[in-house]
Amino acid sequence: MSDKGIDTRNRVLKFIAEFQQENNYSPSNREVGKGSSLSSSSSASKYLKILKDQGYIDFIPNSPRTLTITEKGNELLEKLNS
Repeated sequence: MSDKGIDTRNRVLKFIAEFQQENNYSPSNREVGKGSSLSSSSSASKYLKILKDQGYIDFIPNSPRTLTITEKGNELLEKLNS
């Protein structure tokens, strides 16, 4: 993954964490795209799949608002925020 891809992945993860903290529920794909400045909801889906495949988040496919940040994801967020 390129540096730009890693930056985008990290931006998406940070957005999910901030959204969950502010709203007490997970963002939709569309909200992830908009909040992370991605060009489309398909781009959001792509980065959500990357985050899931790398073990930073989990979600139930085709079920709305089921995003959860894993322990590994929380560890990355701590690094990013320090």
